[in-house]
Amino acid sequence: MQYVLLGLAFAFAFADVEELGPGPFFASKEAGTRSDYVYFSFITMATVGYGYLMAQGGLGRALAVTEGILGQIYLVTAVPALVGNPGRTHAPGNRRTTRWWRKTRRGWRESQPP
Repeated sequence: MQYVLLGLAFAFAFADVEELGPGPFFASKEAGTRSDYVYFSFITMATVGYGYLMAQGGLGRALAVTEGILGQIYLVTAVPALVGNPGRTHAPGNRRTTRWWRKTRRGWRESQPP
């Protein structure tokens, strides 16, 4: 959910840069539409590639770089947290509910915490 909100926030920021800036935001178009900004934002955040839309000014390019970096940082931190904890039902620091395992000659056995 935060990924979508981050993408939409940058889409609005790109639109504001065009509104407040001296010229158009995109190098290949006169004026962008809302769907152009949302498309540009999510393509930038996913670092897929722009196609025909490119930021023209320095502020737009700086925002695009910032969004690309934040998108990658989000994917590197949030996705492993979701994938790594699917069955965890207990607090990791709680010694009463944490199971400890040690390797013996006969295989893995449950043991007491160190």
